[in-house]
Amino acid sequence: MQSLDQQAHSLATILDLSRLVCSSLDLDVVLDRIIDAVHDLSGADLISIMLVDEQGEYLHIVGSRGLAPEQVAAPAFRVGEGVAGWVAQHGVPVHSADLSGDKRYVPVYTPQAATLFALPLRVRERTLGVLNLARVAGGALFSSEIVQMVEIFASHAAIAIDNVSAATALKRMVVQEQQSRALSRTLSQLAAACNALVGQEILLDFILEQLARFIAYDSSGVFLFHDNHYARMVAGHGFRQARAGVVLYMGPGSIMWEVCRQHQALCLPDVQEVAGWQEVPDSELVRAWIGAPLVVNDVVIGMLTIDKWSPAAFGDADVQVAQLFADHVAVAINNQRLLRDAQIRASQLQLLHQLSVRLGTMREVRPLLDEVARLLHTAFGYYQILVGTLDEGEIVPHAAYGTVNALSDLAVQPYGAERGLTGYVVRTGETVLVNDVSRDARYIAHPQLAATAAELVAPIQRNGRVLGVIVIDSEQTGAFGQHDVSLVESIAAQTALALDHISHDEELRRTEERLAHSERLRALGELASGVAHDFNNLLASILGHTQLLLGQPHAPRLVEELRVIERAALDGAASVRRLQGFAQTNRSLPAEPVDLGEIIVESLAITRPRWRDGPQSRGVAIRVDRDLGAIPPFGGDGPALRDLVTNLVLNAIDAMPGGGTLRLRTLCLEATVSPLGQPTALLEVSDTGMGMSTEVQDHIFDPFFTTKGPQGTGMGLAMVYGIVQRHQGLISVASEPGSGTSFSIYLPARPPALSAAKPEIEPPATEALRILVVEDDEAVRRVLVRQIRRLGHSVAEAVSGEVAMEALASASFDLICTDLGMPGMSGWELINRARKLDDTIRTVLVTGWGEQIDPDEARARGADAVIAKPFDTQHLQQVIAGLSMQSRR
Repeated sequence: MQSLDQQAHSLATILDLSRLVCSSLDLDVVLDRIIDAVHDLSGADLISIMLVDEQGEYLHIVGSRGLAPEQVAAPAFRVGEGVAGWVAQHGVPVHSADLSGDKRYVPVYTPQAATLFALPLRVRERTLGVLNLARVAGGALFSSEIVQMVEIFASHAAIAIDNVSAATALKRMVVQEQQSRALSRTLSQLAAACNALVGQEILLDFILEQLARFIAYDSSGVFLFHDNHYARMVAGHGFRQARAGVVLYMGPGSIMWEVCRQHQALCLPDVQEVAGWQEVPDSELVRAWIGAPLVVNDVVIGMLTIDKWSPAAFGDADVQVAQLFADHVAVAINNQRLLRDAQIRASQLQLLHQLSVRLGTMREVRPLLDEVARLLHTAFGYYQILVGTLDEGEIVPHAAYGTVNALSDLAVQPYGAERGLTGYVVRTGETVLVNDVSRDARYIAHPQLAATAAELVAPIQRNGRVLGVIVIDSEQTGAFGQHDVSLVESIAAQTALALDHISHDEELRRTEERLAHSERLRALGELASGVAHDFNNLLASILGHTQLLLGQPHAPRLVEELRVIERAALDGAASVRRLQGFAQTNRSLPAEPVDLGEIIVESLAITRPRWRDGPQSRGVAIRVDRDLGAIPPFGGDGPALRDLVTNLVLNAIDAMPGGGTLRLRTLCLEATVSPLGQPTALLEVSDTGMGMSTEVQDHIFDPFFTTKGPQGTGMGLAMVYGIVQRHQGLISVASEPGSGTSFSIYLPARPPALSAAKPEIEPPATEALRILVVEDDEAVRRVLVRQIRRLGHSVAEAVSGEVAMEALASASFDLICTDLGMPGMSGWELINRARKLDDTIRTVLVTGWGEQIDPDEARARGADAVIAKPFDTQHLQQVIAGLSMQSRR
């Protein structure tokens, strides 16, 4: 056992060695220092450091002492192979003085008779490699003091190695970043040079010189097609002999043809091994080769070739750089070809850029198209400009500049979508240029533009779909050239893009609003669901205790009071169901028979003081017009629809403080004309009041949104929206400030559910059952237990699923009545586990979530019946009796 002084000295030694090891970021230095330190600490004869490769598959010796060179050069171990591989895989050290019986031992580095101590080099739960120590003499393990010191030092050594790796990676990233920046600067210089309109030969030589900074090539050349299959060298760099004008075959069967066909650079590691490789400059020297196509407007005009006189000299990064430079070469050549055109169109392109900037800032269609027409007329002096959009097969003019500026004067047949030059453009999506309209039978003269001699029509199209047209008229025959076509097509493309952005922005805004609205309703739904659950528990206690009291003899007056409480509890339950319906947590579709006309009459009667008596007392008259078409009764929620009509009527009255007309109209729609795609009951409620702005319409169905100030709650139309949604219908609104408002409600006219108008039958007497009641709410549990006992059954109770399972394990029961939501084990889990104990036991789910629980889903999950809170004694008795009869069968 070491003394305290010895331990302190050992720790100090380890600390000094660790500091020394961690003081360098050179891997070789760090490895040498680790080996020296381990030797000083352990006195081992053989020491080696093995690191895991980047793929995590192999261990490689990176540093050693005492090993022969052939041992160090031996094949790497797989992770998991040998003792060292096992240590790397499991992260656990191995210390052995007898390797002969160890199945993991592989006789490569360590003699069989040696003592071996192999321990993992780990940092942050990650194994970097293995440190191996061996004593050749063997026979005894390393002392515990040595093991302890080496283990402590190994953790510091791992940190040092990890620091070196991190520093190396950082340096690599810095170098790559510097190279990337250099490439970016060079490409910017090339772009500037390509736009400088210098001579082609000078420009291409400059590009090839810059290419040598990033790809270590021996020679490179630029070839341009002079017919379909042959290309001529126009620039070269690095060739031993001048080869200007050399011609290459680049047609079918050649490697160059494949490059052109794929429109992407190709790298060949060794062209001398490629069958059919043709003669190129310095062909006998070339080994590695890159060919990058020169593409202009999706057409290959030539190729950039890069040669290396050694095989496999290029990597993926070189291919990418080659393609970047090829793109710039293509631009340079194209600039030379378009020199004359560029000079002619300089002013046009500048204006086009200005237009692009302007269009990018616009978010409305009419101002955007007006700007396009204005620019074409004022900047380019065209005689007449019309810009229109395609709407349901018709060209709708939006802007006109020139001899005619009033849109109403242009809305005539010559600009239709079925005839004239505009019709042809709409049908084909092709630009049409007619320099003499008198010679083209498609042209239809416009009465306001009799002087038109030439016409140019370009489609505004996006993704192959024509959105509109740009029509340009001139008073001169032959006025338009290819420059005009290119200009107008460019403007049309930018216009289409801007229209597309506007459409996407509007769709995005609508989507965001729908999502926000859905999120608000979801939050309200969660709130309503929780409130409904808690209210149902309270109402279950109130109703249950009330019905228990009603089952006992009392004075008539007390019975009457108890009936009032019972009725209030039942009405409360109906209100909760309505709350669940608004929150859309009630899964069942309303199916009671409703007469929409009768509901409207009742709603008008309820609101009569607001639309007749109150206004008349102020000297204001509100007229009510009813146009109620015959609509057969359909399945719905009568009270909810009554609230819907009432809310819409009250809103209409509030919108007409000075009087006006309230109209209610109903109509039965066939499936073919209904937006629901099924037989539909249509209700329209309109007024002649103040109307609403677009901004207000966007939010009227949002909960708590109101324009009525403190007098409004903001829930009226939100409730209307929820009722329509629950009926799986649609609601829309049309309104303008000062022009009134009209709501249209589409409700599916489903057949109503068959009315079960059978007299209530007292359930047959059943034998006494053994029933387990599981409920965490004490008040609900107490009343449920008392009701079941009053029915003559034996009852045990449990406050949780865990307690219920203990009861089931110690006693036998015929039936379980369990709550759904309980702390710990839920009702679903309890039913599942109970059926595993006894598959004959019957189960009833008693829940405050009521109709949120789908009966089919409940049966699928093991519940024989679902009783919604609050429940009455008679219903409870019927359910228990029914399950008892099923058990006997």
